Amino acid sequence: MTLLESDVLTFLRKAPSDYYDSVVDTFGLCSYGDPTTVLEEVTRVVKPGEVVLLLEHGRTPEVDRRGKGGEKVLFDEEGYYKVKKTSKEDNDTSSAGVVGAAGVPADKSSLHTYLDDLLDRGLPQHLASWGGCHWNRPIEQIVADAGLNVTERRVVHFGTGYLFRGRK
Repeated sequence: MTLLESDVLTFLRKAPSDYYDSVVDTFGLCSYGDPTTVLEEVTRVVKPGEVVLLLEHGRTPEVDRRGKGGEKVLFDEEGYYKVKKTSKEDNDTSSAGVVGAAGVPADKSSLHTYLDDLLDRGLPQHLASWGGCHWNRPIEQIVADAGLNVTERRVVHFGTGYLFRGRK
């Protein structure tokens, strides 16, 4: 057995494509500097037809619906996420601001609004206590942006917990 210490992107980028039988990530997307890129690399290194399992936590699902209009989730140097809107006509991008401060979609339930507000307000203290866990990230949007072929999705804990099973 070999013990290897490495950050996740360095480790994944050194791995050959189609190498691993499966990949399991538990509560990692909240802590990576660029979780979309990490998940793209995970998808690259798993063998075709094999499984990627994700157990994650983040914003409630209704917030993630805002990505259907061509928006992509991006992360700044501190790991805070922002949404960029891309115009299909001229490929111009303009920042739409930090998610959570941009307002709540009309279809959002009051419970989910309340939970997301708690996650947003508690983030600074949570980051200080948990060393980099951004517990309010839009997990469904990250998974969609990374291109994982999701074959099963479960949402638990009032919409803040996610289990994804995907295949390459």
